[in-house]
This record gives sequence, C-alpha cells and structure tokens, in this order.
Amino acid sequence: MSEPDWAKVLQYFYQEADSEIQFYEGHPAEELDVVKDIDIEQDDLKRILNHMEEIGLLEYKEVPVSVAKEGEYYKTKAANFTLSEKGFDVAHQRELNKGQKIINRDIRNLTIILAFTASIQALAAAFSVELPYQVFISIFCLILIIILIRNNFI
Repeated sequence: MSEPDWAKVLQYFYQEADSEIQFYEGHPAEELDVVKDIDIEQDDLKRILNHMEEIGLLEYKEVPVSVAKEGEYYKTKAANFTLSEKGFDVAHQRELNKGQKIINRDIRNLTIILAFTASIQALAAAFSVELPYQVFISIFCLILIIILIRNNFI
C-alpha cells in the first residue's frame, strides 16, 4: 500500500537531518531534492507544504536570499519550510508504528509455524507414525507453511 504524498514529504523531513525546503524566484522547484526523491509534482508539493504548515507539522519563514541569474545577483525572499516539533513527533510515531507492524507480522508468522508444527507432530503421534516419517512430515509441512506465509496466503 502506497503512502500518501504528505506522509512522503513528512518522511523526507524526518530522514534528512536539519532539512529545509526553499522556494524562491530563479530556482525551479523541480530541481529540489525532495521533488526528485519522492517523485511528487511541484504544484502538489507547494499545496502539501502549505497544508502541513497550517496544521502545525512544518514551520514557515520568509528569509532573504541572494539569487544568481544570468551572472548577476539580486536579493529576494525565499519561502523556507522546516520540520516543527509536532511534525517531528508525528514522523517519529509513524516510524515506531512501522517497526511495530513488522514485529507483529513476524510474531504472527512464527506463531502460525509453531502451532502448525505442533499440530502435525500431535497428529503423527496420534496415528503412531514412526520417528523418521514424523520428521519428514514436519519438515514438509514447515516448508509449505513458510511458502504460504511468504506469498501472503496466511
């Protein structure tokens, strides 16, 4: 499942230490690293940044900059976006949730394997299957269960 664009932008700020995004005249937004890194349209990025600033995930400042254009420098103002404390907290919580989902999935898979293996061994013992065949059946079923889990059938 793909993440929404705002989550990709938030992740960009979170992963890039002390990152900021600046828009200013003379510097096309499509040249920004964030546009290249998360494959997002320039207009969408501006809309997302403004919305994230409105809800407190980003901080906005206008800063004076000198821009080179055709060999000359001129002064202008840049729209500067940085990650706010609230934005950091939200991004950090999302990262923790991703890790927890992976751990939960792995625990579920191991539990299924253990339960299935125990069931096979119990059935083999109940039907008095000899030990070499119990091992063979258990290994076969374990491989089958792993294949099913890897292909998201379980």
